[in-house]
Amino acid sequence: SFTLPSGKRGKRYSAPRELSRISASADGTTLAIAELHPIQGFRIQLLDGSSGKIVRTIEGQNTSVSTLAMAPDGTQLAVGSPSALALWSMPRGEMWFSTPDRRLRASSGLSYSHDGKQVASLEANKIRIRDASTGRVLRAWRVGPDSLVLFSFRPQTSTLVTVSEGLISAEGGRLAEYDLSGPLPESTDLDADNLVRDLNKPKAKVVGSLGFKVRAAALSPDGSAIVAAADSIETMPDAGRVALFDARTGQQRWSIESKTSFGRHVGFTADGKRVLLAGRRYKPVREMRSGETAEPVLRAFSVTTGALEREVVLETSGAIAARGNHIVIGGSHSVIIDATTLEIKTPIALRDAHVWSVIAHPTQEAFLLGGIGGST
Repeated sequence: SFTLPSGKRGKRYSAPRELSRISASADGTTLAIAELHPIQGFRIQLLDGSSGKIVRTIEGQNTSVSTLAMAPDGTQLAVGSPSALALWSMPRGEMWFSTPDRRLRASSGLSYSHDGKQVASLEANKIRIRDASTGRVLRAWRVGPDSLVLFSFRPQTSTLVTVSEGLISAEGGRLAEYDLSGPLPESTDLDADNLVRDLNKPKAKVVGSLGFKVRAAALSPDGSAIVAAADSIETMPDAGRVALFDARTGQQRWSIESKTSFGRHVGFTADGKRVLLAGRRYKPVREMRSGETAEPVLRAFSVTTGALEREVVLETSGAIAARGNHIVIGGSHSVIIDATTLEIKTPIALRDAHVWSVIAHPTQEAFLLGGIGGST
């Protein structure tokens, strides 16, 4: 603090590293410091103006939504953030379950089984299976040091399908599946973070290796195929590669490469006839402006042959979801697109500066979006 009008330095206060806002009461007896932590979210500390001691801490909410999933009947929504997992009743929008907050969970995947009884979450390097009716943990196990880029139940089954990045394997990404059918195991009152050993870990079936390091992957609407895109780093040998695989055998159906573009997000049209790739395309040198070397682009490929059918330049690149003849692309300027022509139907105005997760509603003509601001 400083004394006015002389500007003489006064008392020094201890402040959090992620200081966002500071305010003082009119009489100077209380200071309010707002901390915006990238993992833990908002936190407000009230300090005594004289001593600088913390007199109260107000915990805030998480500041971003990293992944979403909805039960098959549309009555429950799972929301994952960097530090918590919450279950909401729909369509009322009431949260009835949440994991202990302010823990580094790094939720990057959520999926419901076909009967809606199990909800699977991918948090850091652990898979957790919860009873969707209670939120209690049924299974929990580590998946190794390699991150997963695909994490989804196969439609109409209780088989969980995963694809790893393959950054530490010479054979590239690995396709595996877990059979979670049968009676549900007994749940535990302990949160999975407190479990030292794996809990009711199912046997993994390794279907096959994809042959390259995978940046993004998606399961087709009928669960029969998987599309995978390679890392976008130009120096990587498979940069710009997109391939389609049989989801049950791991056999490659087709593969294409493009050194002029790279994909960060992949998906399918709702009818499963097209593969969608949202990424960026390098501009010709004559079109480059200061600092702009690439532009967002959406590409559509034939599922049958891999032939490029359409390509459009957008103002955004992000998560992909499709329902009916509509496609939603997340990112910084989310849009609704016609699935046939790839023409923009309408931009989506949101409070979030960036949309991380987009899913299609299972029973309604609707989409759900979650972003960096924490709204859904």
